[in-house]
Amino acid sequence: MATATVNQVKTIAVVGSGTMGSGIAQIAASAGFKVIMNDVETSLLERAVRTIRGSPEKFVQKGKLSEEDLKATLDRLTHSVELDQVAQADLVIEAVTERIEVKNELFARLDALCPAHTLLATNTSSLSVTEMARASNRPRRWL
Repeated sequence: MATATVNQVKTIAVVGSGTMGSGIAQIAASAGFKVIMNDVETSLLERAVRTIRGSPEKFVQKGKLSEEDLKATLDRLTHSVELDQVAQADLVIEAVTERIEVKNELFARLDALCPAHTLLATNTSSLSVTEMARASNRPRRWL
């Protein structure tokens, strides 16, 4: 695959497993995507998985979600502290701390790790997306 389009995305990686990152991972897995969650510490990832598991369990208890659907969602979710694991993804969504230098460093590393077809995206609410895109050396492969 030379270049991925949004319609070709099968695997999504989420870097950062805090409130936003775990929420993005949960929604993506629920929507049928294979999801790789990444963070710097295993304990952070384990907490995110507990959070992700707890939210849909409430829907199962209310009969709005089947046990099978919950299991399927959780089965689509993996996690790793190794950043190189995100290179398997067609789309990488950054959800790390709101510091431009941290985000720019991450996007430079992602540019080196990920195949050319991988789309990159940020979850920032206030920082320059253009600056981050330049840090990745692939400003036209951004969402």
